[in-house]
Amino acid sequence: MSCDIAEPYYPTVSLQRRESGSVKLKVKADREGKIASVEVLESSNRPLLDAAAISAMKRSRCTPYYADGQAVEVGFTVPFTFSVN
Repeated sequence: MSCDIAEPYYPTVSLQRRESGSVKLKVKADREGKIASVEVLESSNRPLLDAAAISAMKRSRCTPYYADGQAVEVGFTVPFTFSVN
């Protein structure tokens, strides 16, 4: 399985506050490769950054995962890092 992970939008308020952090998401893709669920596994402790990561993941696209010739649901984790330079 492979995914084309959408680039997260850096929230304007977070940029103004110079907030940075990392978010790890728990993701489930359905048999068609569509994102079925997303939840925060490890928070950045910045709600706007967490929400931006979730939004990006929901816009992402994956190819189906096959096991024994059958498309199956699959779970995986995705990290996002937000950094103000």
